Amino acid sequence: MKNIKSIIGMILASSLLLAGLSVSASNITYEKEVIFEEDSIFTEAEKEIIIASVNGEHIEHTTYGLKCVLFGHTYKTEIVTVITHKERDARPRCLEEIFEWEICEECSDRQTTLIGQSFIDCCE
Repeated sequence: MKNIKSIIGMILASSLLLAGLSVSASNITYEKEVIFEEDSIFTEAEKEIIIASVNGEHIEHTTYGLKCVLFGHTYKTEIVTVITHKERDARPRCLEEIFEWEICEECSDRQTTLIGQSFIDCCE
């Protein structure tokens, strides 16, 4: 069990480092910025999971703990904003997406719902 926790810890730490890197697709580079609420209820580890997920990385997690099997998931819910910089050539260039993220407090099961999106003018 300790080995699994240390592996997950290493994955989360490396994903935090990679979160600042750009995501590349067919020679076009997009920089993604993840913005949490100022008084976020998510832990640093949960934030790292969200950032990794936004950047298209897959993080292994247990979707059902014993408590979740018996009583169901206990989700923490928060609004998270993701800005993809320089998404388009013409202004407004950047895409702002607002998501509702839910993470189970017991087993790290997660769900996300896109609430809204729009292009914003933040990059030259």
